[in-house]
Amino acid sequence: MKKYLIIAFSILATASLLSSIPLYSQNKSLSSKADSLSKHGMQQYEEGHFEEAIPLIKESINLYEATSGRVSENIAFLLNELGNCYAYLGESSTALQQYLSALPLWVDIYGREHEEYAGCLFNIGTCYHDMGDYSQALEYYGQSLSICERVLGKDSSDYADCLNNIGNLYFDLGEYSKALDYHLLSLSIYERVYGNEHPDYAGSLMNLANCYTSLGDYSKGLDYYQKSLGIWEIVMGPENPEYARVLTNIGNCFFSVGDFITALGYYQKAVDIGALALGKKHPEYASFLNNLGGCYAVLGQNSLALECSKKSLSIRAEVLGIDHPEYIQSLNTVGNCYRYLGDYELAQEYLKQSLDARAKLYGEYHPEYAIDLMDRGICYISMGDYDNASEFLRKYTYNVSSIVTRVFSSLSETSRALFWDKYKDFFTNSLYDYTVIIDSPEMSRSAYDGSLLGKGLLLNAETEMRKLILESGDEDALRMFNEVQDNKVMLDRLYEDPVGKKKAIDSLYNDIEKRQQELMKRSKVFGDYTRNLALMWTDVQSSLGKKDIAIEFQTYSHQDTTFYIALTLRPGYAEPHLVELFNSEDLKGVRARYYKDTGMRDYYSSPSLTKLIWGRLSDELTGIRNVYFSPAGELNIIGIEYLLDEDGDHLVSEKRNYYRLTSTRELVKERKSTKMASATVYGGIRYDITPETHLTGEESESERLASAATRSWLPKGELSRARWDYLPGTKEEADAISSTLFSRRVHNDLIEGETSTEESFKSLSGAKNDVIHIATHGFYWTEKEANSGDTETSFYVLDGQHNAPKEDKALTRSGLLFAGAQNAFEGKDIPIDVEDGILTAKDISRMDLRGTELAVLSACQSGLGEVTGDGVFGLQRGFKKAGVQSLVMSLWKVSDEATKIMMTRFYENLAKGKSKYDAFREAQNYLRKYDGGLYDEPEYYAAFVLLDAIK
Repeated sequence: MKKYLIIAFSILATASLLSSIPLYSQNKSLSSKADSLSKHGMQQYEEGHFEEAIPLIKESINLYEATSGRVSENIAFLLNELGNCYAYLGESSTALQQYLSALPLWVDIYGREHEEYAGCLFNIGTCYHDMGDYSQALEYYGQSLSICERVLGKDSSDYADCLNNIGNLYFDLGEYSKALDYHLLSLSIYERVYGNEHPDYAGSLMNLANCYTSLGDYSKGLDYYQKSLGIWEIVMGPENPEYARVLTNIGNCFFSVGDFITALGYYQKAVDIGALALGKKHPEYASFLNNLGGCYAVLGQNSLALECSKKSLSIRAEVLGIDHPEYIQSLNTVGNCYRYLGDYELAQEYLKQSLDARAKLYGEYHPEYAIDLMDRGICYISMGDYDNASEFLRKYTYNVSSIVTRVFSSLSETSRALFWDKYKDFFTNSLYDYTVIIDSPEMSRSAYDGSLLGKGLLLNAETEMRKLILESGDEDALRMFNEVQDNKVMLDRLYEDPVGKKKAIDSLYNDIEKRQQELMKRSKVFGDYTRNLALMWTDVQSSLGKKDIAIEFQTYSHQDTTFYIALTLRPGYAEPHLVELFNSEDLKGVRARYYKDTGMRDYYSSPSLTKLIWGRLSDELTGIRNVYFSPAGELNIIGIEYLLDEDGDHLVSEKRNYYRLTSTRELVKERKSTKMASATVYGGIRYDITPETHLTGEESESERLASAATRSWLPKGELSRARWDYLPGTKEEADAISSTLFSRRVHNDLIEGETSTEESFKSLSGAKNDVIHIATHGFYWTEKEANSGDTETSFYVLDGQHNAPKEDKALTRSGLLFAGAQNAFEGKDIPIDVEDGILTAKDISRMDLRGTELAVLSACQSGLGEVTGDGVFGLQRGFKKAGVQSLVMSLWKVSDEATKIMMTRFYENLAKGKSKYDAFREAQNYLRKYDGGLYDEPEYYAAFVLLDAIK
């Protein structure tokens, strides 16, 4: 994408000033002829006939120089316009010479504090920019900007011009966030000066769109492109080069999201306009051709692709030179065309030239350099040269890791997600496919490091950022953070009822983004929150004991099949080991019945799945006592730590300790072992509480009927926590836990019955609670279930969420129920100042629970959610975003009685000082032996998992 150039401050103003300057000449005939030629030349220039204007302007300059008298003003103006002509024709080096010749004349005429001198500096900067000399360009832009600020003020169009081109320069350097800041400023000035139907305003819109698309926000980028296109069509007509430039950028937007057919149409139209408006030797026409060639290549039209890209390369070499960024871009396109054609040797030749040139121009941490690394790596895979492929893909992994963490430091929460989408597939999918194909030590290291970065990256970034701000002590930052959180809640409510509120939604969304951007800038004073994101496999290895192993499970897709692998790490390993496990078809083939009423498969009653996972890792586990594993894919919702051993006699966890982690990066985190001192316990919640019941304290209908109704409904008299009925076991559980904690002098708040409101839980935000225990109903619905229209699985909280971000929508489909929730499910009117009792994972994510060491979600399906490359988007995500360290969660609908027994025992163990892990494992074993083995079935003891409980 070529930047929007503003070559002169004002063409029409310059022409007008030229005609008004007094001409002093000893030879009036020469002077008159010079006047005539200059006016004719300017007329050609204003009409866009630059090639015709050049000889006229040149001859007029010669005539003025031949006369005596004070003619430097005339010559300076004409040298400027001559430079403009060459610049518009793409001959930047020749244009530069004209501007440099004019510069000392402006100093003589006006001095260094004048707008014309600033304008000449600006044009010199533009030429250096166009030639790829970014340091020189920035120097001249900066000088021009300073003069404009002093002489003309920050509301002048000239000042906006400088901001605009500095923004373009940072864009070309890959500093998209910084570029965005400059373009937002310039746009606001252009709008105040010109209104919103001016060419400069249109150009600024396009530059903003370039920034947004490069940051991954294609929707916003396309919106700005369309606005820019509409202005150009009105002001200049649809045959103008600027109109074509916007068309090709719209094509880039569609290309980036994989809509190649639509992109092709835009590219072709831009090429057609460019050929007529610019001619077939212009560098801008070459840019249009290059994009068209790249699109033909991915569509498999290889001959057309090569023809377009080589024409573009030839034009750029002739007009711009072989060191120009756009020539380098063409090298990459031609190289990929040969790769698609299967001519890998020739492809590598062009790609090597591109890579070397970009390294020289940008350094090795630029997004376009990363593209070349990836292209060369894939090309070597196609050649079967895995050694070279490994080297380039290794470099790509660390290059992009650096880019992501650097860019993240200045992005808002939403912008981070969009930017990560550009690279996410590699770190959550392709990297592991390539690692299996190549199978080299370098790739194993890259894969483990990629897994550390990719798993939970957005979650880690947000929690680190939040921690930095909340612990900063900066009152302004804290105020701004709280305002953002409040606005998010307001936005949630607007999403719930979006009819006729689009403007309000957009306005509030933009305000949140703006405040988050301000917070990001302010937070840099507190420290770099990204410093903990780029951990490496050696960091994890150094945290392991002699009998420890760290395992990163990962998945990748190939030809519609998902494959599972394990990357293992032990002390003394020279690199992580890669173990191929199974694929999705193997998992489907595992013999497993379904637990009644749970919808979950019973993988735990036979060793079939064990053989696919722990069996294939048996060599890695030799001599191991502690297994620290981070699941992936379906393993997130299967308790693989509770599988039978290969003999089918015992659980695998009876031989070793299995620690489930969100990522093995958890092993590197510094943790302090603290004694449990405080807790909040919820249970015995009355879901059908009404305002009248609140007032009278009467027993609710569900409380009176719960026991009788449920004992005849389920076998063994058990009450499933999947219904919205009162759960007597949760009250017994909460009472027992509270009593146990008090007996051990652990202060705790017991909240039951009608006082167990959503408001009471939200009041815990910012409070100090070592443990939060919630015994209640829980729910998780898939997107399909939530949108099914079934009254049991689709309620008003989910309505209107289609416009919300993907993560927010997923977090709305998981939750816990508090007092009065039944009223919401039945669609009853709820007072505005009363919460509905349905606490979603999104609600939880807005809270500050950083002081909570453990949250126990003693409810159904509390560990489920939408499985993504960034983690499980459910209650787990909500509590983790809020800052909770460890979680106990269920994987299916759990028994009320069995859960009460296990949880009570768990807290007895904790109160005795046992670690979370030991307390949990002993409680499971206790449940299995309880009442002669009444609950010694996987559907009881394997329902709950413990996450991130290392100490």
